[in-house]
Amino acid sequence: MDSKIINQFPIRGYLAEINILPAKDNGYYGMYHSPFRDDHNASMKVDFDKNLWIDYGTNEGGTLIDLVMKISNCSFHDAISRFENDSANKSFSFHGN
Repeated sequence: MDSKIINQFPIRGYLAEINILPAKDNGYYGMYHSPFRDDHNASMKVDFDKNLWIDYGTNEGGTLIDLVMKISNCSFHDAISRFENDSANKSFSFHGN
């Protein structure tokens, strides 16, 4: 699967699939508690329109693939393989709103 296609899948949907929901939903963006560290202030922003994320506490951010790499502590290739495997197993279920 092509990385450009994967990065079009909504970050909001991916996070919901792994039971991470926004602490605040402001319509076009959501504020989340960072899944990477102890975060009491919901300092990770996901821009739903641009489909990008940034963790203000660590100043890291990027695309869906970047997020998967960070959450899973894996390489670019491994992150893409996760989507290919999920798609092949038909458990790949997150999609647009």
